[in-house]
Amino acid sequence: MGINFINDVAWGSHLCMFYKGRQELADGLVPYFKAGLENNEFCVWALPDAFDPEAARSALSKEIENLGYYIDTGRLNIGNYRDYYIRDGRFSALDMIDWWVRKEREVLGKNFSGIRVAGDGTDLFNSYAFGMNLYEKEVNNIIGRMKVKAVCSYSLDGINTPNILNIIAYHHFTVVNRNSGWEVFKPSEIDNLFA
Repeated sequence: MGINFINDVAWGSHLCMFYKGRQELADGLVPYFKAGLENNEFCVWALPDAFDPEAARSALSKEIENLGYYIDTGRLNIGNYRDYYIRDGRFSALDMIDWWVRKEREVLGKNFSGIRVAGDGTDLFNSYAFGMNLYEKEVNNIIGRMKVKAVCSYSLDGINTPNILNIIAYHHFTVVNRNSGWEVFKPSEIDNLFA
């Protein structure tokens, strides 16, 4: 059960997705990546510690034929969030933004349509709150000019309320699975999340 809204988002979209548990994360993001691969997008999934790459590949293989081809040809990269966000043992918001700008140029030079990414920020926000606030704010400011579609995932079991409010403020949309299913909110609709 995917979230149709995030499967078809426009270039320059920056969303946050709150989830509970590994299955809910996979339910939301597997169709998102399937759509990206079908549209010739370079895909990156930066996983939380609770979801190892082998489990992610298993979840993806249930929906995506020839998953091995996409991985072997470098069209889909799957790894722990540290593989992407931690450099020389630390997180730097400005280094990460620079890396994404360079990566976009590289990907477009290889004739991909753009980049589709989902990165888990739960542990990063808990360890580097100041840096992550800066990163999310700056990414939100520049992503509209990029051929990037980004979903920042956060575990509701691992992040505190003040951080949740900051995260919502720095994204174009917020996606939450409530009793009635997946719902999408704009930051201005935040009161609906707590009703």
